[in-house]
Amino acid sequence: MPDNKPNILIIDDDPNILNLVKFYLEKDKYTIIGAHNGKLAISLLTKQQFDLILVDMLMPQMDGLTFIKEIREELHLECPVIMVTAQEPTEKMMRIIYEYAYDIIQKPFSSIRLRLTVHNALKFKDLMDKYTRLQEKSGHAD
Repeated sequence: MPDNKPNILIIDDDPNILNLVKFYLEKDKYTIIGAHNGKLAISLLTKQQFDLILVDMLMPQMDGLTFIKEIREELHLECPVIMVTAQEPTEKMMRIIYEYAYDIIQKPFSSIRLRLTVHNALKFKDLMDKYTRLQEKSGHAD
């Protein structure tokens, strides 16, 4: 069986959070790349494909909401995005998350909660990829 480790991009301006998430997720054999801001992450996304993105809501230069809108509307990326925030979600945040993201995780989060959400998002991506391939094969691509 080939070793197809999912590539996960984590964006957070706090190096402690980046290291913690990396520590939690490497247990599940994912390939983890970290970025300390949205601009760097956009640059990485133009050069490399990722299966999942975790992005902090509040960061300098580009906040998580701006980042997710940009990757959907400008880069047209379809991979699942999980928003991470220490804030209580607002109505505005929830509208954007409903439209653009897979899920939201509140800090502080447990290893189990993070790993389960990541696992489910990657499972969702796999199902969507299979659906797309079937649509293309049958000649009914949207």
